Amino acid sequence: MPKDEKDDTPATDSMAKPTQAARAEALKCPDGWVYVIDGDFDPEEDVPPEAIVGAWKVDPAGRIAGNFVPNPSYRPKRPPEGQRGDKRK
Repeated sequence: MPKDEKDDTPATDSMAKPTQAARAEALKCPDGWVYVIDGDFDPEEDVPPEAIVGAWKVDPAGRIAGNFVPNPSYRPKRPPEGQRGDKRK
């Protein structure tokens, strides 16, 4: 499963076009899905549903078909910089 190229906080807006890694992964799972996992999670581990940023559907030929489908349950494991509630200056 490819990770977002930014390890901070994956943004669904940046997922509009599949990466080369996503296309390569699609070839391995025809008629399935390619998931984008929050960069804070190792894709080889069990990943909780809230760590899945979203996915692309893969057609029977192993090509990404259609638009990125964001996961409405996605929650970043680590809040983005500036949103951590840290009031220190």
